[in-house]
Amino acid sequence: MSVEQTSARGDKTGAASSVGGSDTLEARPRRGMRRRGTYGVVFLVLLLLCACLWLTLRVIDVRNHLTSASTLVSQLKTQMTNGKIAESREILGDIKDHTRSALSGVRDPLWQLSSGMPLVGTNFAAVSELAEAANSVASEAAEPLLNTFDPLTSGLLTPKGGGIDLRIFSSAAPNIVTAARTTDAVTTRLEAVDRSNLLTQIANPLDEVLQLLHSVRGPLNEAARLSGPLPEMLGSVEPRNYLILIQNNAELRATGGLAGALAVIRVDHGKIEMTAQTTASALGKFVPPIPVDPEQEHIYSNKLGKQVSGANLTPDFPTAAQTAKSMWETRFGTSIDGVIALDPIVLSHLLRATGPLHLDSGQNTGLPTSLSTALTADNVTKVLLSDTYTTLDYTDQDKFFAEAAKSVFAALTSGKAPGAELLNALAQSAVEDRLKVWSSREQEQRVLSSSAIGGSVLAGPDATPGSFGVFFNDGTGSKMDYYVRHTVQLVHECAVGGYGQTTVKVTLTNDAPIDAATSLPAGVTGGGAYGVPPGVVQTNVVAYGPPEAHVNTAIVNGTKSDFAPFIHGNRPVGVVSIRVAPGETRTLEFLFSEVSMQTQSHVVVTPTVQDVKDVVVPPLATKCNSE
Repeated sequence: MSVEQTSARGDKTGAASSVGGSDTLEARPRRGMRRRGTYGVVFLVLLLLCACLWLTLRVIDVRNHLTSASTLVSQLKTQMTNGKIAESREILGDIKDHTRSALSGVRDPLWQLSSGMPLVGTNFAAVSELAEAANSVASEAAEPLLNTFDPLTSGLLTPKGGGIDLRIFSSAAPNIVTAARTTDAVTTRLEAVDRSNLLTQIANPLDEVLQLLHSVRGPLNEAARLSGPLPEMLGSVEPRNYLILIQNNAELRATGGLAGALAVIRVDHGKIEMTAQTTASALGKFVPPIPVDPEQEHIYSNKLGKQVSGANLTPDFPTAAQTAKSMWETRFGTSIDGVIALDPIVLSHLLRATGPLHLDSGQNTGLPTSLSTALTADNVTKVLLSDTYTTLDYTDQDKFFAEAAKSVFAALTSGKAPGAELLNALAQSAVEDRLKVWSSREQEQRVLSSSAIGGSVLAGPDATPGSFGVFFNDGTGSKMDYYVRHTVQLVHECAVGGYGQTTVKVTLTNDAPIDAATSLPAGVTGGGAYGVPPGVVQTNVVAYGPPEAHVNTAIVNGTKSDFAPFIHGNRPVGVVSIRVAPGETRTLEFLFSEVSMQTQSHVVVTPTVQDVKDVVVPPLATKCNSE
């Protein structure tokens, strides 16, 4: 091979080596970039996994703290009800620790970032709202209430020397107002949470919390409103005279029962004394009748103003109270500043606080010893609403009721019962609509009318766009309502454009003995005096719809029935008279249209001998028929 050939080949080889070397140098940066890209992706994946792990741990931690706090709430309620303040404070401290920890979890930056993510973000945001709400309720509602309970359970509320130290109410008012405002604000905030994309695991607890808040918001708001005027109503400025109507649930009237027994109490700077007692029959008839609102007289007849036993045929307690006040003042001249209505079930609640009472009998009162004179929380309803009428004659019945009322009043004012237990008994009675109060002072009555305890069907919580009412008036002229069992249910249908129709379904069952006509005395059955066969119960059922709605139809046992339609204020009213024989059940349905479906519905009923929870059946929603 020549030198030239070798040189040429070498040149080619060198050139080739030179080109190959150039490609290798250029590829190295690209491979490095690919490696760095891979490392970056791996790093991001690891970072995402760490974030998910951290977020998962946060979710578990928040859930555990909220669950623990929720579990402790029921324990707190029990201890507070039992007046165990030290134990309550310890439990509340644990609750606050849990809610603060949950709140810290949802305020984590990663949690806050997740709240803004599509789809899942609404769930993180909802849990954040729950945590915020739980912490607010624990610190700004439960704690002020506990601070209020402390002096109440310490004995300051217990009557001494026939009276109560009114300063305790003035000191409690700010805490009650704070708790009510917090609960109201938290409830409104949780109601605004969008539920459309929530997981079931989030939506269900949210609904449970709202249900709990709804159950306490109303009573708390009422307590806050009433805490202001209460000292003056208890005579802090000047003495007050209150007419007490003891309503007999064995003979129903719309607000509870026939006001057969009456008393007047005088309250002066918290000191309470009974100054008068009488009966409806002793008060007598009024000719001409006491003037009453013409609109209501059109519905319930002029019986409203003829006798006090007819004054509460209307479910509007302010009307009934003003009529009773006028009757008392007309007959006896004593000025009445307010009216309070209660029934024997209220007495049973009070007797749980005072313990059993033993009434004088025999020679002291002229009452036969065959009737139990030991009244307890368990037997007082039966004794007063049944045994009295099957054992005593008409005159002795009045004596027994007077003696029972006097003894219960003495026990309440003697200091025998702890004040906190008395307060619980009265609160329970108010929640069951068995305790009603009216004041002749305009400013005080404005507050009462805005509360359920005021019993107004045209104002307050009982007259909202979702309010219904079912009220019972005895048409037998007897004490047979002791044997009647009632249920009331709302059935919602056909919501179109925010409005729909609602059926108010009422059942009445006569549980009297089949041979009631002969086995029960005429004083119980009525003896047919008003045209109703003995043993049969006749009830005038009065149904109120929400403001601006319409009552269209009444159906009895599946058959369309005649009914009397009326208007009371801006509310539609339907009335049907129905008879139920012993052992029989009858069903009555009122159909209301143009009902607003944009607010939560509820129904108020006449308090009977039954527990109100057994009367009001949970509402039912049905599908609208396609048009």
